[in-house]
Amino acid sequence: MFRHLDPTMRAALFLLGTLTLGYAPGALVLHLLKRSLTPLEHVSLSLTLGLVTSAALYWVMRTAGAPALFMAWPVATTGLLLYLRRPRVRLKPDTTWEWSHAALLAVIAVGVFVMVRLPLFFGNLTVAPHRGLSVVPIGDPLLHVAIAHELTHTIPPQNPVFAGAALGYHYGADLVTAMMASTTGLAVADLTVRFVPILLVVVSMLAVFCFSRRWLGSNGFAALTVFLVFFGEDLAFVPGLMRGWEFDWTTAFNVPSVFSLFHLNPMLPGLGLLFSGFFLLQKYSDEPDYRWLMLSAGCIAVLAEIKVFTVAHVLGSLWASALVFAVFARRFELLKVTIVTSVLAAALLANTMWQNQTVAHIDIMVGQAGYIDGAMRRLGIGESAPGRSALLMIGLPLFLIASLGLRVVGAWAIVTALVRPIANEPLRFMLAFFVVTGIIVTLMTRIVAEGHGYDNGVWFFVHSKFVAWVFAAEVLRRWYERLRSRRLAPVLAGIVIGVPAIAIAAPSTVQHFVVLSKEAAVNDPEATAAARFIAARALPGDVLLANQPVMARALALAPVRVPIGYFADSMVPQDEYKRREALVLAFWRDWESGTVRTDVLRDLHVRFVAAVRPGELSLPPGVKELYAKSAYVVLQITE
Repeated sequence: MFRHLDPTMRAALFLLGTLTLGYAPGALVLHLLKRSLTPLEHVSLSLTLGLVTSAALYWVMRTAGAPALFMAWPVATTGLLLYLRRPRVRLKPDTTWEWSHAALLAVIAVGVFVMVRLPLFFGNLTVAPHRGLSVVPIGDPLLHVAIAHELTHTIPPQNPVFAGAALGYHYGADLVTAMMASTTGLAVADLTVRFVPILLVVVSMLAVFCFSRRWLGSNGFAALTVFLVFFGEDLAFVPGLMRGWEFDWTTAFNVPSVFSLFHLNPMLPGLGLLFSGFFLLQKYSDEPDYRWLMLSAGCIAVLAEIKVFTVAHVLGSLWASALVFAVFARRFELLKVTIVTSVLAAALLANTMWQNQTVAHIDIMVGQAGYIDGAMRRLGIGESAPGRSALLMIGLPLFLIASLGLRVVGAWAIVTALVRPIANEPLRFMLAFFVVTGIIVTLMTRIVAEGHGYDNGVWFFVHSKFVAWVFAAEVLRRWYERLRSRRLAPVLAGIVIGVPAIAIAAPSTVQHFVVLSKEAAVNDPEATAAARFIAARALPGDVLLANQPVMARALALAPVRVPIGYFADSMVPQDEYKRREALVLAFWRDWESGTVRTDVLRDLHVRFVAAVRPGELSLPPGVKELYAKSAYVVLQITE
């Protein structure tokens, strides 16, 4: 609807959508629950709760077949909030303006700047001057734009990259994109790679800041924690500089954390929900009533629709911690939260499993996962220190120090929280348990989709790396206080602590962004013209069989499905994938000789075919040529 507006107007329209679909519903929830928050906490939590509430209602309306009714939601919530005028949400005044607030704004600005500069975002899925759609050859954006398109017309969704099968991938993050597209009229591609990622970065950074400020009691160190969580990596830069590694340093030890935050992965919104849940647990610990309990349980449970491994990690840590404190400290607050969170998460997971009966088989293999061996080989010491004893005595400490980097300064604080838990701080024990168990699960378990080599067990280590920064920042703040006790000026003490911390944590991330910035967008005007032709004629859910250049652009432009596409091999059972792959390959082999296999097209329920025209093309009955410009041809199956 508004796809042809200039960038400024599109940004203004998205801001309006953010206010009416994000802030207003969330602020209304907090108003009705009479929650006491500082202004920054209020904004952060309003955006998080509002986006979750609006997306959930959008899902319900779409499922019920009444999407038009959803349009009344942003109008109603915004109008009601304005009508109430003086919100009952009691806003505690923040402290006066400090340089630490400027530091938070600077960190947010860095996050936005990175996204604007990286080709994967603002240089991707854009119209070039000669009218071709530029595409960065990385599958993640195209998968998510296809899922978001699917969610604009079908819920529960089919798998847009394996037409005819249910979507077994968690799609909560893409639901926000689809909701925004359906409500504001902005292009799904624009929202997927530009507007929504920036919103999620800002919301997630605010969530980390609000939690860290309460945890550390310092605005400045909360801002530093935000920087470290989003831009702090490992020590791979040391061997990277010494050995002249030209590959992405964040992948050197195969447990990168920053990588997922700036790669259109659901971990970004998952991180925001994770820290929002932790913040709400803090509030519940301070003021145990059912409203904080329900809000914290809801935030954590929703992770089941964003990143299922994250919710599994949190629930495991909650149960272990809740039982420890219930048995040994006779404290039951955490147990109550755990039970409610488990019930909500189980309901969401049961609904997902009921809707998706044909998902890839997952193999869970317990045993040494190979990360330590891989790190030793990468560092060139695998052959010089063979054997299990060397693996434990040399490899394990080396791997932990190298992969955790500056986070290791918080190791003693984590150990102390576990072995000497404080009776009135169950959350501290839980977060320490979360960090330690995440590392252990990744090192001792492989979670792999059948026929696919990627180990999803790595996500537990990634979660631990994010949360370990909280303990590291706590130690850094302690060092800062020691410097202050020696009469060092606050600014100078902050520089002495903060600058070295950033200098150690950020180099691998900087090199990662440099590598990622070299991913050049590919422009193909002829494939773009064919994809636009299809987009103008295809109905939502139509199946398109196309070559790679047209498929990428058609998925970005239209709500179509493809028989086999990005990451489909990890989403469906291998026998089904191999059968369909064989059909598609057979079709294209015969296409090269000018034959159109209508049996394959009917089997796959294909409506459009688009590819480079072969030398001679014979059209069988039931197939009509719609488009023939430059090298491309578009066919429609009419029977």
